[in-house]
Amino acid sequence: MARTIGSERANCDVSHKGRCPTLRVTVLEEPQRIVLRLEGKLIGPWVTECRRAWLGLETALVTKRLALDLCDVTFVDDSGVALLHDIYRANRAEMLTGSPLTKHFAEKAAASITDRGKEDSNARTVRI
Repeated sequence: MARTIGSERANCDVSHKGRCPTLRVTVLEEPQRIVLRLEGKLIGPWVTECRRAWLGLETALVTKRLALDLCDVTFVDDSGVALLHDIYRANRAEMLTGSPLTKHFAEKAAASITDRGKEDSNARTVRI
């Protein structure tokens, strides 16, 4: 079952120049995991929408794993990277990527800088 989460404002049409940038968040419930599919730009107010969607899954994530599908993400600002990092740290989410760009977003999100400045070697990304 899939459902799209976000305000009407967050899902506005961007097919015409001058319209607002958008982020679509879709939740796909599978037997063993929940996939949080992100499409568009994870910036500004859409970071709040994405956080709201993620926090809304809290009870379901007690029994299921989380996968973040970043395949259709086109841009992530600093606040978006911080949110992806929070999601990764809290759930050790599997990150699904489909291009060098989305792999870059996943690696930035999974990076956990320690005292020595090393990245988290347990980061998992899956390219699809």
